[in-house]
Parts: sequence; C-alpha cells; structure tokens
Amino acid sequence: GSKLVKKPNILLLMADQLRGDCLGIDGNNFIQTPNLDQLAREGIYFRCAYSSTPSCTPARAALLTGLSPWHHGMLGYGRIAEHYPREMPRLLTQAGYYSAVIGKCHYSPQRGLHGFNLGILDESGRIENLDYRSDYRAWFWSIAPTLNPDQTGLGWNDYRGAPYALPEELHPTRWVGDTAVRFIQSYHEPEPFFLKVSFERPHSPYDPPKRFWKEYEKADLPKAKVGNWAAKYAPRSDSSYQIWHGDLGPQQVRQSRQGYYGNVTFVDEQIGLIVAALKQRNLLEETFIFFLSDHGDMTGDNNLWRKSYAYEPSARIAMLMRWPEGMLTTTRGRQSRHPVEIRDVLPTLLDVADSPQSPEVLDGQSLLDIVRG
Repeated sequence: GSKLVKKPNILLLMADQLRGDCLGIDGNNFIQTPNLDQLAREGIYFRCAYSSTPSCTPARAALLTGLSPWHHGMLGYGRIAEHYPREMPRLLTQAGYYSAVIGKCHYSPQRGLHGFNLGILDESGRIENLDYRSDYRAWFWSIAPTLNPDQTGLGWNDYRGAPYALPEELHPTRWVGDTAVRFIQSYHEPEPFFLKVSFERPHSPYDPPKRFWKEYEKADLPKAKVGNWAAKYAPRSDSSYQIWHGDLGPQQVRQSRQGYYGNVTFVDEQIGLIVAALKQRNLLEETFIFFLSDHGDMTGDNNLWRKSYAYEPSARIAMLMRWPEGMLTTTRGRQSRHPVEIRDVLPTLLDVADSPQSPEVLDGQSLLDIVRG
C-alpha cells in the first residue's frame, strides 16, 4: 500500500477482562458498544483473537514483548519482569515516538515504565511499596479529600454488581478517558505520539455509574451457558465474594452481568470521547488505532467466575484496528477469522512505525499482513 508522508500517531486502547463476545460487532444484540463497533466498521475486526495465558500479568507480558508464554516466561500469574530484551514502549521510542501510558500497566515495580516517556497510572487497589500512590488516587483525593474511592464496597475480583456509589466524574473509567482526551488536546511535541490508554474496567468491581446500571436493568441479558460436564463446579469454591467457581443461580448471574455490561458501555463511551478529541484536532486520519483486551471473564458460564481458564469466555478477547486514510489500500469494515493473539500486537505496531524487527526475534506477526492479504 501507499505510505503516509510521516509516521502515524499510534493509539493503543485497552480494556481489562473484556470478553470477546461483549461487543455489538461480534453479534451480541444485548450490549451497547457503538464506538468500538464504529472503529471496527472503519477498520478490521478479529473474530478469533485469543489470550494464550488469559490472566492479567502474563497477557500484559505478551503485549509488552511480542512473545509466547514460553519465551516471556510467564505461564501463569506472577510479577512481570523488570526488564526484557525487547519492549514495546522502548522500541517505539527508539522508532521516533513520544511514548505515553494512561491507566493500568500492572508492572512491578509500579513506576518501572519499560521505556514510556510518561506514565499517568491507576493500579486499582494495588500498592506495592510505601511511597507508591497511583495518579488516579492522588487526583481523587485532591478533588474529593473526604471521600473514599472504594465507597461502592465491592472487591477487586468480586462477582457482585452494584451501581457506583459516588458521582460518576470520580469513577476511574471517566478519569482515564478525561486524561486521555486532555493528552490529545494538549499534545504539541515534534514527534508522533504512541499513546496507550488502559482502562481498569470491565474487570470487577462491576460498578458502572447509575445511568449505565439502569440501561441494563430491564435488558434480557444472556443467561449463563453451563455444560453437563460443569456440574462439578457447581459447589462454591469458598464463602467469599471472590470465588473461582459456584452455581449462584440465574438472578446473581444476571446482576453480575448487569454491572459488567454497564462497565463495558461506560468504557465504550469514553473511547468515543477520545476518538472525538482526535477528530477535533484533525488527527483521526493521522492516527493508527488498535483496541484489545487482555482476557475475558467467565461471569458464571460453566459455573465459573473470573478468568485464566482456556474456555472461550475467558480466553477469547476483543480485538480490532483502524488505520489512517491512505496507509493501506484495502476496504474498511472487514472481519477476519484468522486466529490471532496478543503477541501479534507489538509486531503490528512496529510495522506501523516502519521499524520491523527480524521475524525470528518476536513470536507474533504483523496483523497488517492479514489486511494486505
């Protein structure tokens, strides 16, 4: 295809724990994701995108390195290494980008930024050392010094859903969106930007603002799918609200999904505002947009909760991309059934940055090859 005159900006949008079947474009008629659906219609949607280790940190290690689990070394949940030989932010910075991240990284140490020039972070409830406070929390306490950011009362892996107990301006989803919009509005560096915007939701707590909780109150949400083989998971794994398995009945599944779907739609709304900020500055056709999630969420399917299972609700992820006008000579609005994986994101972005690594160095492959045919 024809090349752009200068390297495009790169906007990497990420949601945490978003199931592959929770987008309208995927054929889910219950969920409202108009902005993500629109990006997919203007680009390509990957129907068969997977997280090979569907748990937070291994998935993020794959994103960071472009490697398979056997090569980035995380076959399960643990701490991301402090340094890898090749890392996304460092490689894109070397390729001439100003690299920034807003939201969740899940790195360790928490401010070890792996080559990002700027990190404006929210790590939910995690505080790994005494002098760490996430930027979201610092902002929260400057705006609302007497309020409790965890007022809603749900745990970080809680199966319950409830409307956010505080004004929605204080919600972390809103903060990530607002901060990303301000970044785009105020960006005036000479080099193109690589901006990663990483939302902490729809990962539990399933705590959307009241208007999104209401949005799904009467909706006929999908019921849990439970195979005969899954009867062994019907007993509760423990008595907490953060169980791994247990048949909690259709009413609880519905309430959990009401909160989960509300969180998804809130993230989608913020993504719409971020795209609007690009349009406002005439940057939409100078920006390559990639969206993914790190893994899914069982939400009661097969009597299972949370993630890290190889089953579809946990392992299949939402993934799509939209390229700037003139970058690829191909029709927009395609859907691909080619199996793709998180390790493919880094090679794709390096391809966009015109800075490919030799193929034997990374396990992933550029997804632009699928678009180019």
